[in-house]
Amino acid sequence: MIVLDRTKQTLAAQATSAKTPVQVVMISTNAEAPGERRESKPSGPSVIQVRGGDLKYSDAERKAVMLAGATRSVVTSTVDATITSSEVELFLMPPGNHAGKDGNAAQVDHMISTGHVEISSGGRHGWGEKLVYSGDTGNYVLTGTAAAMPRIMDPARGSVTGEALIFSSRDDSVKVEGGGRKTTTVTTAPKK
Repeated sequence: MIVLDRTKQTLAAQATSAKTPVQVVMISTNAEAPGERRESKPSGPSVIQVRGGDLKYSDAERKAVMLAGATRSVVTSTVDATITSSEVELFLMPPGNHAGKDGNAAQVDHMISTGHVEISSGGRHGWGEKLVYSGDTGNYVLTGTAAAMPRIMDPARGSVTGEALIFSSRDDSVKVEGGGRKTTTVTTAPKK
């Protein structure tokens, strides 16, 4: 079911079952540092696909919110990662500012996934409670709670926990921030 209110400039959509989710496709810049060349990943705009149960969009707020609803989770797919969560907020560029770096078309400025977040990227899997993606930097920042810090599992390198785990889509690296708290790294040594 879709409800469009032209006066308020809002849109609401609701799935009636998990078999027919609400689907949204948006564009984000594929961040690239000045002078950086990407050999393996395309530059320019990239697609963000979101599937879930309930969508609310407000043009005045430049924000779309997808809740799990009937689908029990929200699935977000980008060129770099697949993310499941309970909720996703997509914050759009200001009106008239749909050009990203170097004039590339862009709509999504940043995205916040919350609630039972799981991210899969390049063979790695991460778990936490909140994930913030920035179209400007191309970084995914995964955080948890005081009781359950975020963690990442890499089959080739082992597991890592810390206050914040930062996935960089530019070079496929992971940075660990402890903020004065304990961080744990379990490294897997390659077999010879």
